[in-house]
This record gives sequence, C-alpha cells and structure tokens, in this order.
Amino acid sequence: MAYESLTPRRLEEALRSYENAFLLLDQINIPKSFPSATGQANLESFTRYRELWRWVERLLWRAAILSAKMKPLSHTHRILQIYQVQSIHWPATFRPEHRSTIAQLHLHVLIKIYNPISKVAWLNETRSIVTDYRLVLTATTEFPRAGQRNTKVEEFVDISVAAWEVNGASGDQTSWVLDVSD
Repeated sequence: MAYESLTPRRLEEALRSYENAFLLLDQINIPKSFPSATGQANLESFTRYRELWRWVERLLWRAAILSAKMKPLSHTHRILQIYQVQSIHWPATFRPEHRSTIAQLHLHVLIKIYNPISKVAWLNETRSIVTDYRLVLTATTEFPRAGQRNTKVEEFVDISVAAWEVNGASGDQTSWVLDVSD
C-alpha cells in the first residue's frame, strides 16, 4: 500500500506487489469451519485466524480495485475469482462494504465478458457470486421503513436480472433469479 501513498502514486508497482503476494495465498492451508450439528455457522477457523483474513481481504480488495481501474477485464476477472475463492472462509458479516463492491464489480465483469461457448462455466460462476452476495446482504441489511429504499438490494436484483438476460433469459434458468428477488 506504500506505493499507492507515494507522490506521485506508483499504482503499477502497487498492483504488481499485491499480485506477488497472491503466491502466498496458495501456501495458506486453513480448513474452513463446517456448520455445527445444529446448523449454526461455526466461525472457529475464522476467529482463530482473523488477522490473517483481514490482511488477505485487504490485499485482494486493493488488487481488485486497482486492476479494475488500470487493466483489461480478463485481468481483473482473475483477481475477482481469487477473492471469491478466499471469501468462503469469511462469515457474511465480515467486511460487507468491500464484499458488496467486489460482488457488484464481479457481476459487471461477468456480464461484459459473457461468452456463449463457455456458458455453463459462466453460469456457475455467476450463480455462485449471486448466492454469496445474497448471504452478505441478508446478514447486513435491514428491511426498509416506509418511505425508505434499500438501494443495495435493488441494485443486486437489477444486476442479477441483467446477468440472466445476458445468458439468454431462458425460462429454465428463472429459478435462481426469482430466488434473488424474494
């Protein structure tokens, strides 16, 4: 992050440094906590390694944001996929603002890079992002009062429908979009 703070800012070096740290992520082998017998979330692993996850999330967040500003979509997409893989270790309430931004960015990138040749892989990735983002929103937003709007949820529904439409808006795929709008 020091490269980003220099005057003049050295964003290329910052992004390169973040990406060099990705190699360390492959060496992290922390098991994900499975739900308890009662079905409650088990945050033992996350709690035990909280500082590591803060570092990892910040690293991926900064890399994704810089890449989105400076690099082609394919480059940013790779970083967003890494973020998604790491986020399985985090509870839905962990860094919800960052995760909201990343999910929105990820869905926008997926819509722009849609390729009917890899339709199944694209759909699986899109549905995974939608499912994870829905969990974050469910855990971190409140039902609006009279006269208020929940713009995060409205934007989420809009982008989910846009992804469904890019994929052909087929009737057999409506269930995952309808689940989002509930």
